[in-house]
Amino acid sequence: MTAGVLPLLLLGLPVTVAAVLALTVAVQLLLQHSNADYRIGPIGRVLALNQGHRFHHLKWAGIGDVNFGLFTLIWDHLLRTYSFDPSRTFTSDDLGMAAKPNYPTGYLTQLTEPFRPSGACATTPAVQATASSSS
Repeated sequence: MTAGVLPLLLLGLPVTVAAVLALTVAVQLLLQHSNADYRIGPIGRVLALNQGHRFHHLKWAGIGDVNFGLFTLIWDHLLRTYSFDPSRTFTSDDLGMAAKPNYPTGYLTQLTEPFRPSGACATTPAVQATASSSS
């Protein structure tokens, strides 16, 4: 929250408004990432709720690169990154990062993993890197 709100405070946003904004974002992120079963009909294609945001967490590159909106999906519609299939159901095997199937599950280790050498994503597929190193 600090990284998102601090620049606004430095630009002169009143502290009370920043606090309300931070609270609103926190609640939205909790709802967006929850497993609560709430549906609101066609407006769900515009609001960034958990049912549509879940597509963002599909583990396959290119397929999960959708539905980035925090509160609305308007920019996703305009930039053609919107994806939704109401009949699609997910299991935990569908979510995550395919390139890192053994990603840590502990909270603190997840926070520190991006800063470790093992946290980097390979820029070339492992098969291609192995083949080129043996030639």
